[in-house]
Amino acid sequence: MRVGPLPGPTDKDTIRFVTDTLGAFDEAFSSGSHTTVTDATLAGHHLRLRYLAPGLAERFGPTLAHLDSGHPDKLPDHAPDLEICCWDRSVTEVRAPAPPWTLDDHLWDGRIRGLTDGRIRATFDPTSRVLCLYDNERGAAVVHAASAQLVPSWMDRAPFRTVLTWWAADRGLALLHASAVATPTGAVVMAGTSGAGKSTTAVRCLMAGLDLLGDDACLVRCEPEPVVHSVYRFAKVDTPLVEPLAPPLSRALPWITDECVIDPGPRHRSRAPLRAILLPQITGGADSRLVPISRTEALRILGPTTLVDGGAPSGGALRAIIDLVGRVPAYRLELGNDPARVVDTVASATMDR
Repeated sequence: MRVGPLPGPTDKDTIRFVTDTLGAFDEAFSSGSHTTVTDATLAGHHLRLRYLAPGLAERFGPTLAHLDSGHPDKLPDHAPDLEICCWDRSVTEVRAPAPPWTLDDHLWDGRIRGLTDGRIRATFDPTSRVLCLYDNERGAAVVHAASAQLVPSWMDRAPFRTVLTWWAADRGLALLHASAVATPTGAVVMAGTSGAGKSTTAVRCLMAGLDLLGDDACLVRCEPEPVVHSVYRFAKVDTPLVEPLAPPLSRALPWITDECVIDPGPRHRSRAPLRAILLPQITGGADSRLVPISRTEALRILGPTTLVDGGAPSGGALRAIIDLVGRVPAYRLELGNDPARVVDTVASATMDR
């Protein structure tokens, strides 16, 4: 009988597994006829996306198009800071190697025992059959799907979310589970649990003329000054908000049928100086207001929503969030039932304080 905690795979086993998996991907990629390579820039870092997954390249591409580095001459001469290999197993005969862990090593949230932090991290979603494998030292990741048909539509709005969360934390960046909007003077991020009102508030701000940086995720770099960066272009909206949307806002991602998704068009912003963290709270009253809160209270809400809802908690991610709340003021955003007052209150928080 085993006594004590389960050990999980050894470092030697996982390093060999990563090496073999990347080798198998390269073999399949070199012989594949449906391959795509895209270079991107995020928060000043060079990312390379290699697709051996034509269906996923088509689905993910529009969401990440704003990160396109443009002309190859603008790319640095060195290797990318992160290379993501996206692999649809159904389009190739090359098989990925068997993982070194057992069924006992699969944790309830999709993480793998022994691979939740450190050099190598992994998750596996048994429903979508998607494996995310990341090696910090190599600056490489594999996102392996059994079939693109099993990949859920929410991933189209947030491709490679887990891998980017790991990578950002290792570089002192915070990939927040939050919405972000901006005026010419700066931006705010709005964080909270599902149903807190952050996405609806962000879309109402967009409809009122503010710029959108992100609906469900955004990246914050704190050095030298806090700046929020857009990671994903599109926003999810509730059906009642769709009808009032007018040009330049438009529906996007037509293959998504179970939710409403919009493209902010020219109202999309790639980055902006971060002025405040807002934690929305629906009050039911008429007025909206900002209430200053302590760093401890901000961390109590921002930490769990980002670490758990983001899908890839790690020590580095927590340190990045602690750094953020130490640099940027936080407020409870009490949401009234007058949309115009909500927008005015959010806009007032974008001022340099």
